[in-house]
Amino acid sequence: MTKRAEGGRSVGPGQEAGVEPLVAFLARTPRFAVAFSGGCDSSYLLAAALRAGCAVKAYAVRTAFQPAFEIADARRLAADLGADFELIDADVLARGEVCANGPDRCYRCKRFIFSTIRERMAADGYEVLADGTNASDDPARRPGFRALAELGVASPLRRAGMTKDDVRSASRALGLFTADKPSFSCLAVHVPAGERLTQKALDDAAARVGVADGRRPRPRAVLETDRLLLREMTQDDFPALCSMLQDPEVMYAYEGPFSDAEAQEWLDRQRARYRDDGIGLWAVALKETGEMVGQCGLTWQDCAGRRVLEVGYLFCRAFWHRGFATEAARACRDYAFRELGADEVFSIIRDTNAPSLRVAARNDMTYRLTFTKHYRGVAMPHLAHSITRCEWERLQGR
Repeated sequence: MTKRAEGGRSVGPGQEAGVEPLVAFLARTPRFAVAFSGGCDSSYLLAAALRAGCAVKAYAVRTAFQPAFEIADARRLAADLGADFELIDADVLARGEVCANGPDRCYRCKRFIFSTIRERMAADGYEVLADGTNASDDPARRPGFRALAELGVASPLRRAGMTKDDVRSASRALGLFTADKPSFSCLAVHVPAGERLTQKALDDAAARVGVADGRRPRPRAVLETDRLLLREMTQDDFPALCSMLQDPEVMYAYEGPFSDAEAQEWLDRQRARYRDDGIGLWAVALKETGEMVGQCGLTWQDCAGRRVLEVGYLFCRAFWHRGFATEAARACRDYAFRELGADEVFSIIRDTNAPSLRVAARNDMTYRLTFTKHYRGVAMPHLAHSITRCEWERLQGR
């Protein structure tokens, strides 16, 4: 098998980047197996193959290295697509060469996993095995590329030149719930190199990274105040989000409540901001109960042709008039200056939104200018308020 140098490491022909459009691979490969993890990449490959009319079967391998939520996602996505799916149990802890946890652990594990799939798919009459490796994956940092080459695995997304962002965008277009699913390294990655991989070592690692008992990682906490916790939103927050975005009184400044589709688009946009900008509108939860009561955060916005950093906030009507918006907004303002090095922070508010204007004033912001936004066919005058770093530092007594 011919290999080509790429990224400082040789790759097999199945992993050459940007050499064949995905549609061309699917056209010439009408029947194949997918090494399926339930992650963003292999989920999109499976969906694309089914849409192209390919006879494809998804094989997932369950080992001690994966938390239960990963298998649950694989089952769910396969069911959503109506895909032929098989779950194979494999005892990776019986593989001494893997459990030694040496520098080549990833290669040895990947070879074991893909060899297990190859054996099962051959019994089902499949000859071609494809995986979800994409063009953002660096061969120099992923020893598993060697196993893919040795076992003749095809990586159609990588061959199509599709980056991780490309795959996420294409997944959103297909409505896959995995489109913005965060990548999660296997538990073995979280055991110190050289320490033997045992069930106890893996359980300890799961506890350290917050996935003990197979639960999903907790949403990343960003900020904490006396009463509130600001954290990244997840799909699980959709019902609470809808309670805000579908309340006419909460959404009067947006010319009415959102549909389910518009609320989902809003959530997807925040999660894309977390990934791309490291900021966004965060869920605001009560520290005492964990209940989500609003949203507050930092986003990049256009202000009369100027790109500015804005503090935005929106709260459930049941939690108005308790000072939560001011408390959260002030924490975001301070975070922008202390952690992000901002020179100026804005709040851009519709001129009729008196409660939000009062929050901006309590956030020590000063009116700067008025400009017009157009939304849902309505011209909406907006008032831009801001506080500069110098003004903020004076408030801190510097």
